[in-house]
Amino acid sequence: MNGFDFDSPREHGFLPPMITYVLCGLCGFVFVLQMMEGNGSSGGLAYPGFVDGLNVIQGEYWGLLTTFFLHGDFLHIAFNVYWLYRFGTAVEPYIGWKRFALFWVIGTALSSAVEVEVSGNTGIGASGFVYALFGLIWIGGRTDHYLARIVDNQVVVLFIVWLFLCMGLTWTGVWAIANAAHVGGLAFGCLCGYAFINREEENRSIRVTASAITILAFLPLFYAPWSSTWNLAQAEKAYEGQKYERALSYFDRVHLKVYEGYVAYCRADGLTQLGRTDEAVAAYKELFSIADTDLANSASYNSYAWILATTSDDKVRDPQEAIRYALMACEKDDYKDSAYIDTLAAAYASAKQFDQAVQWQQKALALNQSDDLVKEMKERLSLYQTHQTYRDPAPRR
Repeated sequence: MNGFDFDSPREHGFLPPMITYVLCGLCGFVFVLQMMEGNGSSGGLAYPGFVDGLNVIQGEYWGLLTTFFLHGDFLHIAFNVYWLYRFGTAVEPYIGWKRFALFWVIGTALSSAVEVEVSGNTGIGASGFVYALFGLIWIGGRTDHYLARIVDNQVVVLFIVWLFLCMGLTWTGVWAIANAAHVGGLAFGCLCGYAFINREEENRSIRVTASAITILAFLPLFYAPWSSTWNLAQAEKAYEGQKYERALSYFDRVHLKVYEGYVAYCRADGLTQLGRTDEAVAAYKELFSIADTDLANSASYNSYAWILATTSDDKVRDPQEAIRYALMACEKDDYKDSAYIDTLAAAYASAKQFDQAVQWQQKALALNQSDDLVKEMKERLSLYQTHQTYRDPAPRR
């Protein structure tokens, strides 16, 4: 008696594998949409069904399933859908559509979760689940004669060789392949094949152990201090809650090239809010040194210039550099933001160019007659008119 206690294929009647048909059809349908949207060549990463690892860890867990339907190109989808169809149409009628649907949900989510935990992202495609199906058939077929007929030795060799070939292609930089999803799916399928099918008699303890291992595989989504993606998720949460010390401790553990500009920006701003001006200046310099980041913008230039112009730390204060970056902030905003012009005035005052400081401060006041900053602007104008600089211990965003 096999572990699932199925009816034999003949007794079961081999109901049509509708779940498999739907999954294959949806993969094809979504791929057509990707082509229409122009996202096929980019691996579908711009398509709404894609959820990156950071957002998954932050609670968008549905992304563990939806990325199953996304594929990078025709060869990618052709390979995955062929094996999904071949394995699915054989397994689904045998175990029943309800068990097959559950196996898809858990296998797909687990393979995506393992990819997030290892690489920091979900990856795209159906191959994680295909490997889960392969593992189920491969191990289950050791004692189940029906499953044994589905996968012969040539298919086993193909899938194992392809598994390691993909690792090599990723390691050499030829392709970016979700290898962790393959391994996770394979491990899950093998575990199910051993615990639920490849048993001469029912063994409750083995099934409980298999279920426990499956649950444990998802835990790093909620606690993974070794993962840059997990640390970034915690850092964002702390940063948005203005818990800057805690946010900085998490940001320091993030080492992701794609987020380096964002991390540098948040670190600089957090250090500014905490009044750690020398560290903030270093963080802003790091931000401005990173190419192709839109976070090196008017707001960050303004914050940097404000520190250099108004800090009481003589080692950090740099009036000429403050003027340069304040001008950059104003120019990028076309001199429309009174706060940026206020910073420019403070920079000129710090450089002892008080006529310029008065001129720009008056322009700032002309642009702003409503918010709470007006009173402070007027006080600073009085300082500049009497040839005094302004020193501010408080940070500015």
